[in-house]
Amino acid sequence: MSVRTAFVTQWYPPEPVEVPRSIALALTDLDHDVVVATGIPNYPDGVAHAGHTSWRRSRETLDGLEVHRYPLFPSHDQSAARRIVNYLTWAASSTALGWSVLRRSDVALVYSSPATAALAPALWRRAMRTPYVLIVQDLWPESVLSSGMIGKGFVSRLADRILRAFSNWTYRSAAEVVVISPGMRKVLVERGVSPEKITLVYNWTAERQSADGDRPREARRELSLPLDGFIVTYAGNVGTAQALDTLVLAARHLEDLEVTVVVAGDGVDLSRLQSLVADRGMKNVRFLGRLPAEQMPALRAASDLQVVSLADDPLFAVTMPSKVQAILESGSRLLVIGRGDAAHVAEASGAGWTAPPGDPEAVAAVIRLATLEPPQAALAREKAAQDYYQTHMSREIGSQALDQLLRRAAAREGSTR
Repeated sequence: MSVRTAFVTQWYPPEPVEVPRSIALALTDLDHDVVVATGIPNYPDGVAHAGHTSWRRSRETLDGLEVHRYPLFPSHDQSAARRIVNYLTWAASSTALGWSVLRRSDVALVYSSPATAALAPALWRRAMRTPYVLIVQDLWPESVLSSGMIGKGFVSRLADRILRAFSNWTYRSAAEVVVISPGMRKVLVERGVSPEKITLVYNWTAERQSADGDRPREARRELSLPLDGFIVTYAGNVGTAQALDTLVLAARHLEDLEVTVVVAGDGVDLSRLQSLVADRGMKNVRFLGRLPAEQMPALRAASDLQVVSLADDPLFAVTMPSKVQAILESGSRLLVIGRGDAAHVAEASGAGWTAPPGDPEAVAAVIRLATLEPPQAALAREKAAQDYYQTHMSREIGSQALDQLLRRAAAREGSTR
């Protein structure tokens, strides 16, 4: 039976956000009549995309889905004040204007990043009795405070109280709460959310990304990388949260081997890392910058080992970066420099190794071990990576779990409408 589902998310294509779009399309395949309630596209530049006006609501059809866009103050820079206004203006406009979408829905699914996306469903739930399922992508206030967006002292303490109270209210109001990592579930239980209300559903990745194992040399030639030797790759944001000093400095302990450490991406920490490498005269680290999406298969094919790196912060211990799923699905060996959930997946899957953050010598030792692995053992790890993804993290597994939660919420709480 078809379920009328309102998908509430501040971010949606044409913004470069694949997860919300994939969720909406996957639910459509499972007989949900999905209507998207989202914002005027302005990510990642903080400027309204061509054809859109930030203060004017609009309606369009995208991928066959009805998409309602509500006004906001466009911003995505380092200014805490402007980012807060961005979140709050969309939360307010979606609450004032989104009631018509929620009123004609059996259930709502909220993509909680930022947490303020839940304001409209939580407020309108009492009036319309439309239940909602909340997908917690980021823990608030932890993620906001750890980012340094809000300063320290009184302002930080006040923000912690307000954001914690707001987030807890949205958890209580939700019919079901979805978390994307096991550690996140533990945090929410400690904050008073009923364990029976929480379900783990990993984000999935764009599938059919498997690296072409027959063309590594061709891929390396395309990217101007060494044709021979062992290539260790980090691809993604280059920021303080990734703490890539550890990986880069590990290369100093591998200069006796044909090992090249590749960093593909951009971010606030890139220039500092480049200076770090130049000052030490390191020749076995390459910075490729941000690659276009069409070159990512070549980068995967060129790599012998792919890296996830996280700073040593309690918040990141309960974080599951989307690149974990992308690496596993592509059938690559994995090194997680960090602690917590991502490290557990690397070990539990049999796909790779872990190393402690902040310890370049330990990272180098793991990479050295990976270079010595026999071909058959390497192939076994690559197969284990794909098997683990298909069993625990695939689109099929995740979308079916969301489908069941939404139908349960609609049947249990929607029956009283």
